[in-house]
Amino acid sequence: MILIGVGFSAQCSWRRQSMWDDYWFQLARFEAMKRRIQAGNELLQKQLAGSYERIRLSCRLLRQPDPNLSYDRADDTTPG
Repeated sequence: MILIGVGFSAQCSWRRQSMWDDYWFQLARFEAMKRRIQAGNELLQKQLAGSYERIRLSCRLLRQPDPNLSYDRADDTTPG
């Protein structure tokens, strides 16, 4: 009877440790995913800034007014 109690206690302790290991592993994966998303957002911002600059330079070379790029919806064709 005593051996069963000891085995059960050790098994619960192992489950608790496993639960915490899983928690920290999932948290580490979440943090890594968050860093990748943030790095991707920074890269996207740099690429968009470069694209906007090329659009402005093209308009100046063609002697057209600078386009209004103040709105941020890609599917919106008219500002406002």
